[in-house]
Amino acid sequence: MNCFQIVSLIDKDFWLSAYFVTIVTKNRECLFGNIVVNEMILNDAGNIVQQWYLDIPNHFPNVKLDAFIIMPNHVHDSTTILFVMMNRYKESEIIL
Repeated sequence: MNCFQIVSLIDKDFWLSAYFVTIVTKNRECLFGNIVVNEMILNDAGNIVQQWYLDIPNHFPNVKLDAFIIMPNHVHDSTTILFVMMNRYKESEIIL
């Protein structure tokens, strides 16, 4: 699990925003795999969704992936985003 590093807040204002997102396939079509004996078995499309989801922090270092689950026709996601505004006021360092 990724964690935010120590962030220097000199001349910056920041805030964290947590999001819970559900993305559903068109017409609720089961595109990502099947549930077999109470376990989600991802198909190729489901594996692609998982790969791209886990790659998000490599492109957006201010994003922390908290939790996610891929279901046959939808994806649930809990994500935290660190927003930083430059040149607001001076602060010391903080550990998030």
